[in-house]
This record gives sequence, C-alpha cells and structure tokens, in this order.
Amino acid sequence: MTAGGEVTIHEEDAGETTAVSVWGDPVTARVHAEGSALLSEHLGRAVRLVCFGPEAERSAGSSAPDAKVAFADAYPMLLAGQASLDDLNARLDAPVPMRRFRPNVVVEGAEPYAEDGWDDLRLGDVPARNVKRCERCTMVTVDDDAVRHKEPLATLATYHRDGSKVLFGVNVVHLATGTLRVGDTVTLGRR
Repeated sequence: MTAGGEVTIHEEDAGETTAVSVWGDPVTARVHAEGSALLSEHLGRAVRLVCFGPEAERSAGSSAPDAKVAFADAYPMLLAGQASLDDLNARLDAPVPMRRFRPNVVVEGAEPYAEDGWDDLRLGDVPARNVKRCERCTMVTVDDDAVRHKEPLATLATYHRDGSKVLFGVNVVHLATGTLRVGDTVTLGRR
C-alpha cells in the first residue's frame, strides 16, 4: 500500500479458488493473496479479496434464468429515471443524490417512474429487458459519510411500493453484448 493508501490490484494475480456465497448463491471465486494481506493488515482482521474468475458462473435468478451476473445483488443493470429522483427529492426535506440508489443507467426525459412500466428496450445499441422493479433495502439510507438516516426510504414507502416492498428503479438484463455510452438514446421496444 502506498503512503496515500492506494494499491493496484490485477485480476490475473488472483489464483487460489475458494467457495463464497453471494445472496445465498454458491460461487467459486479467485483469491488475491497480496490484496487480501494488505486489506487484512489495514482493517486489523483477516479478510479475503476475491474476484469473479472465468470458471465462475451465477444466474441472475428465476425471472431471468439466461442472464448471468457476477457479484452484483441480482441483475447486471439497474436503471433509474432522473425524473423519478426529482419527484422523490421534491418530497424530501433534504434531497439525496442518485448515487444513493447505485444505478448503472440513468435515463433523462421520461415521466417520473415511467421506467417501472417499460418491458423491452434498447440502451444505445444494446437490446435489453426490464425484469422487475427494484426492491430497495436500507443501503439507500446511508449517506456519503456512512451515516444512516430514515430517508429516502421512509418517504418512498409512503407512495412507491408493492405491498411491503419499497421500490425505486428497475432491474434490467441485456439480451446481447454491445457498447453503452453516456448520452445514448433509450428506445422502447427491441427495434
């Protein structure tokens, strides 16, 4: 580790495999020995730094059995609408940034929560499918200083939910590989 607290880790340096669990799914991961030692020393307890090696495989789940995912919660992409966040922030005393929801794709120009009803779509040249709305956990209540609050989950729970599930954003699977760039057009349907 450098004086500034930075270290460069290369995936190809991870060798030994170990069994790990990601949301209850068994996965074979590769252990990075040097990274594990550095993190263990820094944290003052034994930890392992692992990567998703080429031999590993994990399905996105029953709603998208052909879609593959690595260490993410469940799906390869999370899409959220900027207007949805703007609507939520208009209801809050203190607005929250989009990064609290950790989306891969943020769409501008749609009505609030329009993404909830999209089925097939194209993200630039990548055909994709909305698998399901994203149930939010308490992680969205943790700010950049790692302080937990009641918001934005408490307010979302008052108006954007399905039964006991508080929702924001949608889980998306890509149906082919391609390149996605900032500013790409999102088209509904697989045209």
